[in-house]
Amino acid sequence: LEKAVTHSDPKAVVAMVRDVGVSFGHALSFVLEGVVSAKEGRQTLEEELIAFHDFHKSRGTYDERDLLPSEEFENLKGYVDYFRDELRCASFDFRLNGGAQFRRLMWEVEVFVRFAEVCEEVKKRDIIQARGVAMQVVGWRDVVVKILNKEAHLKMKARIRYVGERLKFFFKSQKEAVVEFMSSIRGSADEKLYSVLYAEHVEQLKNNPMVKEMVFDTFDKVVDRQFDSFVSLFQNTLCATFNNPWLFLKRGESGAGGPKDEDIEDVYLPTFDDIKARIKDEMQTGANVEQTINRWIADVPEEHEKLEDAVDKCSAILIQTFKFIRSQIADQAGLFGESFFKLPMLRRLEEDMCKIELHGHHVQQHQKQQEQHEAELQETITALDDVSACVQKLKQFAASFGSKKTSATDSFSPPARRSGRQA
Repeated sequence: LEKAVTHSDPKAVVAMVRDVGVSFGHALSFVLEGVVSAKEGRQTLEEELIAFHDFHKSRGTYDERDLLPSEEFENLKGYVDYFRDELRCASFDFRLNGGAQFRRLMWEVEVFVRFAEVCEEVKKRDIIQARGVAMQVVGWRDVVVKILNKEAHLKMKARIRYVGERLKFFFKSQKEAVVEFMSSIRGSADEKLYSVLYAEHVEQLKNNPMVKEMVFDTFDKVVDRQFDSFVSLFQNTLCATFNNPWLFLKRGESGAGGPKDEDIEDVYLPTFDDIKARIKDEMQTGANVEQTINRWIADVPEEHEKLEDAVDKCSAILIQTFKFIRSQIADQAGLFGESFFKLPMLRRLEEDMCKIELHGHHVQQHQKQQEQHEAELQETITALDDVSACVQKLKQFAASFGSKKTSATDSFSPPARRSGRQA
């Protein structure tokens, strides 16, 4: 009862829930690193995509068309068949969870982003409308930037939001795998590699619904918050990219500094002269890209009677520019997923678990339980005192009765037997 009183104290309950939450966050890191023992929540890529689509259909957050990368796919089955039959994803039919599933997820969202396309044709009205007048001359570079913002920016925003939704759905689906991993540690060959508290805390997660609810709710809130941060940071990157795509093109071009197909044995540490030559090549490569764009724009006719030709050339510049931007963003999707979602979430998860507070009804419930346990404890103590007093009296009575019996025996002892001569 004394333990029950201590454990039902709201302060002790909060401390226990926080400790369980911290252990849960640490165990999540191990699951993402890849553990063989965790089998809960394993899915093939097809099962994962079906569950993701069903989740959003049930909530009505997205239309099915918004969850498919292209209008050429009539439904989810066509998208799944594309991965199985054309891309031939090596891990498509394997049931995975944890870090292996995360790696496959990042590959799928990269494919999704690469399906983004601008409109097939730029309308003549958009070309005319975009080239207005200002304090300075509005050139064709400005026209291309305006049309890119109108036609491509929102499309890429939608793609990035899909990436965030897939990451959010993935992390929320790993909760049961983490619990299973914590349960499997005791008695395993790797038992000494992990904290001994995992086995103790997982019992609270499995047997105490309140603890499980509070830890899981806190985890979901952390994931939701990180989703908002991820989308915001990535959209800021998109805004900067589409406001000045020429700088993005120049920065992203690898040129002579990129990797070459050569024998690994021929690789050596560069000398100072090699470094100076590389820097010169990279600077020239960026300048060449800018010169190429300037040459394309200079070829766009200025005459009003050649508007049709201007539309065609602006469309070509738009498509080529967007191709490069799309490719760079798709290449960076995995990096952004790691840097803007996974790593910040894991770093801040422990901090949020340490801030868990009991809800009002939970506090009242535990205070009531504590009062009941204290009343029972007081009744038990009183009863024990009464029993102890009775035992003490019985001992005193037994001691007193024993002494009286001894004295009576001594007073009524039989006389000593006489010898025959004395008789």
